[in-house]
Amino acid sequence: MAAGLRAPGFGVPPPRGNCFLNANCSALGIDGSDADFCRHLTEAARITAIPLSAFYEGPAPRGYIRLAFCKRPEVPDEA
Repeated sequence: MAAGLRAPGFGVPPPRGNCFLNANCSALGIDGSDADFCRHLTEAARITAIPLSAFYEGPAPRGYIRLAFCKRPEVPDEA
């Protein structure tokens, strides 16, 4: 999943033993907040991500989203 996200320009740090990836979408030229981008992903691609800012009370890293990769490989491939 990380390689598939890197191909179009997401910055993806390596996962550390869990079923989540944090991806930086800043290089994609997305305007708006991480929440706006997650909403767009859900509506346009039927992929739901969590804005990383949801995990912070104060300032959060800008442009990051959180994705789970606990699905069968063909599910995200189809999306």
